[in-house]
Amino acid sequence: GADFSKKTDLYIAFMNTSQIEYAFEITESLRMKGLTVETDYNDKSLKSKLKRANKLNARYVIIIGEEEYKNHNLIIKNMQSGEENVVSTNVISEMSVTYLEKMF
Repeated sequence: GADFSKKTDLYIAFMNTSQIEYAFEITESLRMKGLTVETDYNDKSLKSKLKRANKLNARYVIIIGEEEYKNHNLIIKNMQSGEENVVSTNVISEMSVTYLEKMF
């Protein structure tokens, strides 16, 4: 069965397969920072990606929509509270669990 002790810090949800490389880069840089990051490289709807994030027990979801992609922004969603914040992709370099917790 699933190992529930393994917590996913972040799930990356992007909306368009043209963003795969972009999402991959973000995923890799966050993993290098020691975060547990999951993503799915498909173009399913946001709704189904959020469902998947729930299944993975993700604490936060990074949503990359068309607008965000164009403007180099990310939407960070706190899965527990449902709260969302828009941040610049620049924050990736300082992203950590503490950083995320302070944000909400």
